[in-house]
Amino acid sequence: MNDVEKKEMDRLNSQALNQKAREMLIRSGEEPRTGCLHCVQLACWALDRGYFSVEDAVSETIRAMTEWRPVRLMNFLSNGGSAEYSPKGWETSRGPEELALTILEDLEARAYLTFPWYGSISD
Repeated sequence: MNDVEKKEMDRLNSQALNQKAREMLIRSGEEPRTGCLHCVQLACWALDRGYFSVEDAVSETIRAMTEWRPVRLMNFLSNGGSAEYSPKGWETSRGPEELALTILEDLEARAYLTFPWYGSISD
C-alpha cells in the first residue's frame, strides 16, 4: 500500500463505524491493523473464532477484503457512491459479536448482490 492509500485507509478508519469496530477489537483482545478497515477485521475475527459462519465463497471474499485497496473497498461497500459505509443497526450493537454479526450480514448480502453466482455454489 502506497502513502496515498495509507492516508485514505486512515481516513476510512476514522469514520464512526470503523472507530466502533476498533474499540470492539481492542475489547476482544485484538490489535487493530492499520492496513485494513477495522470493520472488516472485526468480521474476520468473528469468523476465525467460529462465532458465525457464511458461505465459503463469501468468507473468502471477506478475508480478501483485508488486502483490498481503499478505493476498491469503498466501491464495494458504498455501491460506487461516496457515502460512509453504514450497515443497518450498527449504532446499537453492544458488543464485538453483535457488531461483527451486523457487519457480516451486510457484507454477505453485498457479496450476493455483487457476485450473484455465489448463491449457486455448493460447498
